[in-house]
This record gives sequence, structure tokens and C-alpha cells, in this order.
Amino acid sequence: MKDEQLLRWREVCDRTGLKKSNIYYQINRGTFPKQIKLSKYIAVWLGFEIESWITQRRELSRTQE
Repeated sequence: MKDEQLLRWREVCDRTGLKKSNIYYQINRGTFPKQIKLSKYIAVWLGFEIESWITQRRELSRTQE
């Protein structure tokens, strides 16, 4: 299933429209899903967590209008 994928940096940036620095900033604030470290140089995110974050942001933006 697509949402069970492990997403690398480029995919996360493409799906969210955010840059690496903004993602790190939001992770540190606790407003973005944390990455999973597979090795010293490889980090991934769970696809369903990123999709959930996108859905929450969309719903939040609709309620603030």
C-alpha cells in the first residue's frame, strides 16, 4: 500500500512543498512527524504519517478561513 512506504527526503519535500530546513524546524517544534534513522546518513518517514500531517494542515487551513 502506498501509505506504508518509507519516504526519503526528496519525496517528503515533494509531497509537502517544504524545504529541509523548514522540516527540521517543525520537527524540533513538535509539529511535524519525526524521521526514522536507518543509518548514520539515511532517514525516512512513514508515508501514512506524512499523509496524515498533510490532511491535518488542510483541515486546519479550512477552519481558519
